[in-house]
Amino acid sequence: MAPRGRRVRRLILALASGILQFLAFPPVGWWWTAPLGVAALLLAVRGAPGGRAAGLGLIAGWAFFLPLLHWLTVLGWDAWLALALVIAGWYAGMGWALSLAADLRWWPLAVPVVWVLQEWLRSRFPWGGLGWGRLAFGQPDSPFTGWVTVGGAPLLTAAVALAGCLVVLAMASWRSAASAVVGLLGIGLVGSLVWPVTSSEAPPATSRLAVVQGNVPQPGIDFLGRPLAVLSNHQRTTIELAAAVRLGDEPQPDAVIWPENSADIDPVERPEARELVDSAAVAIDAPILVGTVRSVGPDRAANVGVVWDPVAGPTDAYVKQHPVPFGEFLPMRPLLSRFITRFDRVPRDFIAGEEPGVLTLGPAVISDVICFEISNDEIVRTGVREGGRAVVVQTNNATYATTAQPEQQFDISRLRARETGRDVLVAATTGVTAVITPTGEWIALPQLESGWINREVGLRDTWTPAVRFGGPVDGILSALGAVVIGLGLWGRRRRHAAER
Repeated sequence: MAPRGRRVRRLILALASGILQFLAFPPVGWWWTAPLGVAALLLAVRGAPGGRAAGLGLIAGWAFFLPLLHWLTVLGWDAWLALALVIAGWYAGMGWALSLAADLRWWPLAVPVVWVLQEWLRSRFPWGGLGWGRLAFGQPDSPFTGWVTVGGAPLLTAAVALAGCLVVLAMASWRSAASAVVGLLGIGLVGSLVWPVTSSEAPPATSRLAVVQGNVPQPGIDFLGRPLAVLSNHQRTTIELAAAVRLGDEPQPDAVIWPENSADIDPVERPEARELVDSAAVAIDAPILVGTVRSVGPDRAANVGVVWDPVAGPTDAYVKQHPVPFGEFLPMRPLLSRFITRFDRVPRDFIAGEEPGVLTLGPAVISDVICFEISNDEIVRTGVREGGRAVVVQTNNATYATTAQPEQQFDISRLRARETGRDVLVAATTGVTAVITPTGEWIALPQLESGWINREVGLRDTWTPAVRFGGPVDGILSALGAVVIGLGLWGRRRRHAAER
């Protein structure tokens, strides 16, 4: 093939890679396109010079993140374009690294660990990172999903990337195709057979927990409406649940869970908000986990989940550990606020909590995570290791209620249930509010409606291998990715020296 033809072919493959990866996520959700996306990127960069491979990786990243994060256009087209284009920079680095890995004799094993290293870095840097769009997060119910129970999201990402490598291997020869098919069947077999809860396990203790979705005055960036509107919605929905309990239409819950920002005014500090929360807790005769924002000094705030007892009022609380950059705090505030007036909507920075969200909620000990924290492996894993017997996700997706963002986040929650072996309860202001079991079953409320889910929830103490070993697995795979890059550089320099 002529050089120009090869360049065009590589460009098409890079674009196809990003699009195929995107199609694995909502609103489409075709899990099988993710390994094809890996295969397309590998074919695009294999044999390419380092700089060209980086450019191809950048193009694949743009083709992936631009449609994946399209829901950010609610905040502004500039915010969407800027974030997608910046995050795609990690794919530029990965494209270069994959071109090195592809030169190695054992490249089908080298490529997956490089992919895991890219996700490890992207989930942490800069400003705490953004793990959205990891390969694992598009696999909540695929034949590969069981790998998340074994080693967490990084091992599932590695399994999907390995499947993509086997697709490329199958294109080499009939003999290679036979080996690749055996490998794919093996990966799928393990992923299909491994579950966090076995039929031989004794039934767990249970508690009846009610998850409330109160809705908001209007979806979008101005979802709050008038002061106390969101809080009033959740108070009213809880009182409706209490009325149903009194009539015998609903069982009495042991505790109630409200979403992030369900109290749009801090009920600890403001009497008018406190009255509404008190009335709901007394009516339902159970503690409520309330999401609110708490002032911390004159120019700081905290995103918190507060346990509100019907008698004692506010008791235990969890402070969100991973505030969202540009949403809950503004990096480089003195510089950026000069040029982008919309950042006036973030007038103060949120602090980061330092303790896991293990809270006693009635008879249940739960691990609370708030909104985007569900994409953070360490926060979820630590909450379970520290005693959380069920996982609660308090989230406010009202800004993105008419987009794919709530469904993308819901798929991550589904994956966490398989990973941790815990029931996961998602409380969202507008949806997706749901209860998810470790066996993959779930029930959800319609979006943009008020209502509740009142269910017996399993309370478990056992740890899955992912909870026990997920941190070391992530570290080892990422370290191996760095070793692969080092070996690839060494091999490439040796070849260049021999050619002189």
